[in-house]
Amino acid sequence: MNLNNMKRTLAWLTICIVALSAPGAFAGDNLKLHAKLIWGCDDDMPTDPGIKPVSPEVATQLKGIFKWKHYYVVTNMTAKIPDKGAQKLVLSKKCTVEVKNDAHTYKAKLFGEGKLLKEVDQKKVAGENLVLAGGDKNATAWFVILTPQE
Repeated sequence: MNLNNMKRTLAWLTICIVALSAPGAFAGDNLKLHAKLIWGCDDDMPTDPGIKPVSPEVATQLKGIFKWKHYYVVTNMTAKIPDKGAQKLVLSKKCTVEVKNDAHTYKAKLFGEGKLLKEVDQKKVAGENLVLAGGDKNATAWFVILTPQE
């Protein structure tokens, strides 16, 4: 192999390696998804030791949109959804999210007490939140935050 052919081959291999190592290079990647069930209310900290306040950053984001004084994490989980697959994430006895992983998007179906409440298609962007929300009893609310991970 002469020097010019070696240079072309090396350049081609370099381009392939860079393209294949880029995040989201394959539309067929598994979707790693972080899910949080959050409760919004005006009451002080609940007595349940499993319920923790959200981070200050998340609290600031939610307070900028919604009216409640306090936000608590009820469930915090991560799931891997295979390409063209679907998975149900049980966040509580009453709250389930079904997520379907497609080529460049994911579809989230939110169920409350077994009833379909909302269905959303979202482009897969690492770190970009999808917030699904609903009312609850006693002037409180709950939120599901889905965040694709790299």
